[in-house]
Amino acid sequence: MTQSNMNNIAFILTCHQSQKIRPNGFYIVDRFIQSIHEHCEFKHTIYLYDNTSEDKFPIDDYHGYNIEYEYVEDQTIRGNTGPWNDGVTKAIDNGADLVIICNDDLILNKSINSFIKQINNHSDNHKSIYGPLCQPQGVLGGPQGVSQPTNKIYDTDGYILNGFLFAFTKELYHSHKVNDEIFSSHIDYIWNANEIEFQQRLWKDGVRSFVVGHCWIYHEKIRAWKAHINPTGNQATMTVEQRLQNSANKLEDYEKNWKAKFELLNKKEI
Repeated sequence: MTQSNMNNIAFILTCHQSQKIRPNGFYIVDRFIQSIHEHCEFKHTIYLYDNTSEDKFPIDDYHGYNIEYEYVEDQTIRGNTGPWNDGVTKAIDNGADLVIICNDDLILNKSINSFIKQINNHSDNHKSIYGPLCQPQGVLGGPQGVSQPTNKIYDTDGYILNGFLFAFTKELYHSHKVNDEIFSSHIDYIWNANEIEFQQRLWKDGVRSFVVGHCWIYHEKIRAWKAHINPTGNQATMTVEQRLQNSANKLEDYEKNWKAKFELLNKKEI
């Protein structure tokens, strides 16, 4: 099978804003959108699913950003995985060569272009899943905890790529979709472990997961954005004020500890 040529990139993500659970949800996703717009040099479309926000995302403010926006009336029916499947299907139908599934609480830099280029040059990109590095302690396990970028592509050797950002080609989609869906729509996976089930299922068919070592992104880990079910993790019992302070602390961490490193990375030839 021939390799993909990455001429059309699809970023697929969901967002949510509600006063009690995620009061600054649109501010968070705006930072991510701006980082894509500033740094991604490839032709791309953002497929943004507004997962039952109290107020709809202000899409009219984003002319020229090439965003396909859809509001989800009830997120309890299909969770997070339903919009993922919808976005992938629409992106492939629109000619996407590479699909990138994203959290909305990310800040990208110029190395996203290296991510795309290295996937394009990888001989097995028709049967592989790819993820970037993250800042130390940003994810659990595996080579993603390294402290600086590297030109290597790591075989994860059985480690699950974290769901904050992972990518696959149109060829992989066509080879492994079931009824035009690549992710399981089973109730057990509409919110949690969807990327785990996806990778483990495809591994059985000979697919492998890789970390692209020269893509290094910031993951804020702003959780608790589900409007109608109990949020999980260490943010589950936070008040609105605590949620806002937690988000402010994450941004301060980025500004103090990571932004300068990313700016140095942006100056390098990739």
